[in-house]
Amino acid sequence: MVTLTGTQQTALVTLYGKALESRRQDSILADRQADKAVQRIDYDFSRLRVRRRDQKSAAVRSKAYDGWVIRFLNTCPECVVLHLGCGMDTRVYRVDPPATVGWYDIDLPDVIELRRRLYPQRSGLHTIAASVTDPRLLDAIPGDKPVLVVAEGLTAYLCAADGVAMLRRVTEHFPSGEMVFDGYSRAGVWVLQRYPPVKKPLAPNWTGASTIRTTWKKRSRVWYSIPNGGSGTHTRLSGTTGGCIGNYSGSCSASPRYADSAEACATTSGTPMPSGHDHGTGHRALLACGAIAAPLFVVVFLIEGAVPAIRPAGYSPLRHPVSGFAIGEFGWIQTVNFLVIGMLLLAFAVGLRAALRSYGDGIWAPVLIGLIAIGLTGAGLFTADPLNGYPLETPALPDAAARAAGSTEDCGALLDLAP
Repeated sequence: MVTLTGTQQTALVTLYGKALESRRQDSILADRQADKAVQRIDYDFSRLRVRRRDQKSAAVRSKAYDGWVIRFLNTCPECVVLHLGCGMDTRVYRVDPPATVGWYDIDLPDVIELRRRLYPQRSGLHTIAASVTDPRLLDAIPGDKPVLVVAEGLTAYLCAADGVAMLRRVTEHFPSGEMVFDGYSRAGVWVLQRYPPVKKPLAPNWTGASTIRTTWKKRSRVWYSIPNGGSGTHTRLSGTTGGCIGNYSGSCSASPRYADSAEACATTSGTPMPSGHDHGTGHRALLACGAIAAPLFVVVFLIEGAVPAIRPAGYSPLRHPVSGFAIGEFGWIQTVNFLVIGMLLLAFAVGLRAALRSYGDGIWAPVLIGLIAIGLTGAGLFTADPLNGYPLETPALPDAAARAAGSTEDCGALLDLAP
């Protein structure tokens, strides 16, 4: 009978969610090991109340983490992986690292005992029953190789002092490496506290609002936090102000197990570790265009309707579309609004596609947003028909030339509505 309680019980929540998701034909994670574990555990999982959307969110997050781990191992298969707060996660079996990787699953004693009972042993895998905040945690772990620190779902349970101290110990113990973990805003922690399976006081935020990739240089004892921007790929830094700096010795080469990677680990002491594609800042700028577009569009047409000097005579928001603002003396304002918003959304679609590419999918969302961008651009290039007595003294039916231009504008509107 399993008796995990409090924070440790969340390990069963995510395990159960992944197991249920893996039973689906269209499973994202396909975590068969998790499904086997759930079937072997004597526990009433129904009391956890794991919803379908919780199953999918757990699977999507773990899939992203798996991708980051594989990319790091592509770069340097001779390394150490610290899986902090591993819970019942089966990442080591999903990723299947080569024997040259020293993999350490670390969690509290009750969780580690359950892992040892359920999961098979494998070459290179070590389990450590200890708190991640234990100052002596790293004493028995070799510190002569690059390290990847994975802390999925951990940071919300750490207070600021413990989190910073943990990072400092890691950066002092290892010569170089990366860290991947969840960041929560204070609002995010507040919401997490009210999630039924987790209802337990969590620590104040100390990491920020997005997943963070951290790299460091041991010699100067400085570590750098780089917001990932949702791209899921390595962020390249250079110079002395920050970077993926590999001040480590020894040799390692690309493993046949990860032959799909074109990167190889540096073999000379002091040589920077390859960090993949550098697209963090550029893609964040493109994604920001999407955040700006909708509010800007709404603000412009609200101003047009509120300011008498530019509001078209006879226009009624209850009877006439927003595109009607493009008719008349100040119609150029709404025309520019359509064109600018169309360009912003097109930029957002490009940035979103680039950000999702690292997951191996993410085609349809950028395509649909691109169609909306094209529709708005068309609405700016072609003026709407006069309609329902607007502008004033407009006939009930427009002439043939006006209908042609208006029909083209309507096609653009249909593209906006279709997605």
